Amino acid sequence: MSENMKDQLTEGSHYKVRSFTAKREVLTSRGYFEGYIRIGNHHAIKIELDESHDEEGTVRIIPYHTIVNIDILEQVEPQEDEKTDKNTYFG
Repeated sequence: MSENMKDQLTEGSHYKVRSFTAKREVLTSRGYFEGYIRIGNHHAIKIELDESHDEEGTVRIIPYHTIVNIDILEQVEPQEDEKTDKNTYFG
C-alpha cells in the first residue's frame, strides 16, 4: 500500500466512529465503510453497522463536522481503478 493510500478511508474497511449527536452526546458507530456522500452543503461518510448493533445492516450517515474520532478495526487494501486508455489517436 502506498504511503498516501494509508491516510484514506477505504471501502469495505471496518471502523469504529465516534460522533456527536444533536444533544452533544457521543454516539459510537461500528461498521463497514461504504463511501462518501454529500447532504446539501455538508459532506458525510456512509457506514453499514456491524453485529455489535441491534440495527445490524442499517446504513448510518455521519456528517464530517460531527466526527470526534475514527478507530481502524480492520483496514482493507484499496482497490486500484483499472485505467483504460481513453485517448483516441487517428494517424
